[in-house]
Amino acid sequence: MSTDQTGVGHVDPSDVNQDMDLNVQQSAIDRIEEIRKDKNDPFPEKGYLRIAVVGGGCAGFKYALEAEETIADDDHVFGDAIVVDDVSLEYLRGTVVGFERSMVGSSFTLDNPNVRSSCGCATSFSIA
Repeated sequence: MSTDQTGVGHVDPSDVNQDMDLNVQQSAIDRIEEIRKDKNDPFPEKGYLRIAVVGGGCAGFKYALEAEETIADDDHVFGDAIVVDDVSLEYLRGTVVGFERSMVGSSFTLDNPNVRSSCGCATSFSIA
């Protein structure tokens, strides 16, 4: 999958684990499992990656990704690896979550079909 930081990219449908409203690629699940096993990483052994949409940035919204141990009543769990709250899920419906490695680094990727535009620095986005 090729993508920029706003999540605009192209996804190979055969590499997607479709689970309700969020599509999680095996690459993202594999990376979270790797991090869980890494004793030198502060990520909790039984932790999840929380993906949230929060207000901020030039265009109005931005993603927040963080380690999470607690699952709240309004949370949705995808692939036993990713947690999203009810409010964020409304903005993330149809998003493909992946993980990419390259020579210059590695990162989780979000290909969000709801994004209408992004700012010049590619860290925030708007939803129409």
